[in-house]
Amino acid sequence: MHSSEQSITDDSNRPDDSKLIENNEPLPPHPMKWNLAWRDVTIITFMHIGAVYGIYLFLTAAKWQTCLFLLLLHTATMLSVTAGVHRLWTHKSYKAKLPLRILLVSFFTMAYQYSCISWVRIHRMHHKYSDTDADPHNAKRGLFFSHIEDGC
Repeated sequence: MHSSEQSITDDSNRPDDSKLIENNEPLPPHPMKWNLAWRDVTIITFMHIGAVYGIYLFLTAAKWQTCLFLLLLHTATMLSVTAGVHRLWTHKSYKAKLPLRILLVSFFTMAYQYSCISWVRIHRMHHKYSDTDADPHNAKRGLFFSHIEDGC
């Protein structure tokens, strides 16, 4: 094997390309910027306050029919996120006929995760730029950023 071939195939001592800039020096650490979407933070806060009150009513005052309806709606909404927007539209894992697509997108509207198009775009960016500054769910920037501040 020639030395040029060895340098191409031997990556054991090579640093990660994503951390290098043109002059081969490591990038500085990302400055933590708190660019909060206050509208979203406010809405999510009030939704969680309402959820705590709803759990209280669920456990103390709701009829069993209401509880069953809530559990069915919750299941349908979560399936619309996982099987619909995530698997069907983002990853194109399977094909669905029009009635199922309409049902999935209808239940997705109850998930409060913006539009299907925005969800798909953000999730594809997450896979393309995983764990970099371009990743909208970058866990290296903290739990708050990866789950709330990104807007999805």
